[in-house]
Amino acid sequence: MQTIEGIKKRLKTTASLRDIVKSMKTLSAVSVSQYERSAFALAEYAGNVELALRAVLGSEPLPAPLYGTKDSNVIAVIFGTDQGLVGRFNKALADFAMDFLSHEAHVPANVSLIVGGRKLASKIASSGKNIDTLFTMPGSVRIISATAKKIIMRIDELVSGGSRVYLFYNKKTSGSFEPCEEQILPIPRVFLENVKSRRWPTHGQPIYTAQSAELMSGFMRQHLFVSVYRALSNSLASEHFMRMVAMGAAENNIEERLEKIRLEYQTRRQTEITSELIDVVVGAEALAPVRRRALP
Repeated sequence: MQTIEGIKKRLKTTASLRDIVKSMKTLSAVSVSQYERSAFALAEYAGNVELALRAVLGSEPLPAPLYGTKDSNVIAVIFGTDQGLVGRFNKALADFAMDFLSHEAHVPANVSLIVGGRKLASKIASSGKNIDTLFTMPGSVRIISATAKKIIMRIDELVSGGSRVYLFYNKKTSGSFEPCEEQILPIPRVFLENVKSRRWPTHGQPIYTAQSAELMSGFMRQHLFVSVYRALSNSLASEHFMRMVAMGAAENNIEERLEKIRLEYQTRRQTEITSELIDVVVGAEALAPVRRRALP
């Protein structure tokens, strides 16, 4: 049976663990808010990019659509995690992406995989897939922009005429997450049609002197940046949300464990006090005859 000092030590260690878990939960909650705000703030920039596209498309025909063939290469950018404590976050996304790429029409056997996060990379590698590029997921909002630019640069190196580029990431829902897929290249024609059909917000139409093809290329690149940045923000928000949920469950389990240890400590302490009282009473009764004989 464990001594009361041993129980006190367990109680102190468990309380320290609870404080650590509570701190991790709080940090995750703050991170979720930051990444969600970054995605929300991007919406205004995305709107400006679409207005710029509208200015060029308003007087130009839509570019001819590019459709992938069996011989065209496919690039899949998958955003996972470098850290653990996120439950099925990486496995669910890996299964979703691999299943999509396996069943999508005209996807070649060799897909160029650009993977974010070592935890996700290990899941994909265990299925026998080769990873073309592995990058570290951003650790703060300030690094998202730089990471998005690096990903676009790598896509530029791999892409060719007719290439298809897909983004795979987890998006936060009300109580969990949901794997998502988004094709960013070729630019979906329906997106360009919607942009072209938008009404200009003012009476005066914009005038530009640069070549429309050059402008279109630059604005399209900004549109890709918006897509990658938004996917990164959504992925990081859902990652920290799942970690917050996991830490919340762990905190509840630790609280239950603490209650059991406190009860054990109180029971053991009361047992020792009772034992000490019994010893005192027994000792007093044993000394009573001696005292009586000693009386004159």
